[in-house]
Amino acid sequence: MLNDNNNATQLIQTLLNQNSFEITNNIEHNKAENMRDIMMLKKEEIKEAEMEHFISNM
Repeated sequence: MLNDNNNATQLIQTLLNQNSFEITNNIEHNKAENMRDIMMLKKEEIKEAEMEHFISNM
């Protein structure tokens, strides 16, 4: 009985560790995607500002 509980506890711990690892990976992936999106938005803002500057100098 004690051995069965030990095995169940180990299985649960393994599953929790896997979930934790997957969650951490997902967070890191989302951070990278967010950073890429921010960089793209900044590039767009710079292009718009350059275009406005160009038009105002005409």
